[in-house]
Amino acid sequence: RGSTAYLLVATSAARAADLWRWRLAPGEVYAGRADPAGSQELFTVTEGSLTVCADGVEHRIEAGEAARLRSDRAYEYRNTATTFVTFYRVVALAH
Repeated sequence: RGSTAYLLVATSAARAADLWRWRLAPGEVYAGRADPAGSQELFTVTEGSLTVCADGVEHRIEAGEAARLRSDRAYEYRNTATTFVTFYRVVALAH
C-alpha cells in the first residue's frame, strides 16, 4: 500500500539507539513487539497525524508534535487518516 520504514543511522556500539524515517499509508498499522525492559521510543510527526496505541489507550500526534513511548510492551502505530503520515522515530533500547 506504499508504507516505508528506513533506518537512517544507528549507534555503533551494541545497537543502543536507531533513528528511523517512517511513512505510513492510510489505514496501515505497525504492531510493535515489546523491547527489553526500560526501552523507549521518541518520535516526531512531520506530515499528517499518527495514532499511537499502548495498554488500550490511543494518543493522536499531529504534524509538528513529538512524544515518547515506553516500548517495553506491545504497542501500535496507526494511520487512521486518509492521507500519508510521515514521522521520525528513535528507538532507544535498554541494556
